[in-house]
Amino acid sequence: MTTRRTTTGIARPAPSRPGRQDVFRRQLARLGWGFTAPALIVIGAVTIFPILFSVIMSLSNVNVTGSGFTLNGVTGSNYSVLIHSDLWRYSLGFTIVYTIITVAVEVVLGTVIALVLERLTVGRAWMMALLLTLWGYIYNPTQGSPFNRSSPGRWPSMGAPLVAAAGSVDGRAPLAGPAGSSVAACPR
Repeated sequence: MTTRRTTTGIARPAPSRPGRQDVFRRQLARLGWGFTAPALIVIGAVTIFPILFSVIMSLSNVNVTGSGFTLNGVTGSNYSVLIHSDLWRYSLGFTIVYTIITVAVEVVLGTVIALVLERLTVGRAWMMALLLTLWGYIYNPTQGSPFNRSSPGRWPSMGAPLVAAAGSVDGRAPLAGPAGSSVAACPR
């Protein structure tokens, strides 16, 4: 490789042939896409396909049997029933309010805790260890927060996920009712 001296005395490599570096970059880009293509195919198979299949199933009448399920016709009646359901509208409103409140509380508490830990000079490591221990306790599914424990007797759809996903025996879609009530069926 040849070098040339500049006016400042720093040796710089001589310019290479004009198009050679662009060809090399294109080859590296192709090689990079070749290495990432299998991962992208797997990601597409486990994310995009289930989403598309869920949309197709939501627009179809699904009949669930012991040997599988069948899709009968494409219709929007499932969404029509859903939109006209008072329970769904109540659930949607409750979910929106719950999301806004919990996100706001988490942001405020997280900011306060971060600011306190930033100002704390003595015992900072102990305080962080205490917070991480509490975090681990809260999110432990067997001994943690009572919100993480499922109560199959009180919430029927949580106790029997296959029944909630596949539909009830008479072919109507189950909806979870208020605490203590039985599973309500949504007519088609």
